[in-house]
Amino acid sequence: EPATLSIAQQRTAFPSRELPAPLAANARAIGFGLSQHQWQLLAEEERYALMKLGGGHRIKRNFAEALKEFLLLD
Repeated sequence: EPATLSIAQQRTAFPSRELPAPLAANARAIGFGLSQHQWQLLAEEERYALMKLGGGHRIKRNFAEALKEFLLLD
C-alpha cells in the first residue's frame, strides 16, 4: 500500500498555477524577479523542480541555475 502524501508534500508534488509566495521570495533573495505570468508559462515539471529547489526554507544550490534555464535567461 503506497503511503499517503502530507499536504506539504502534495503542494510540492503538484505545484499550483498560482506562484507560491515563499518561492517568489526565495527567487528575489537570489536576484530573480519571478512573476505570476512567468510561473504560469512554465511546464508542470519545471514548476515541480523549482518547488523542490527553492520552495522551502532552504534554497538548494541549483535553484539559480534552474531559474536561468527555465526562464531562458543568460
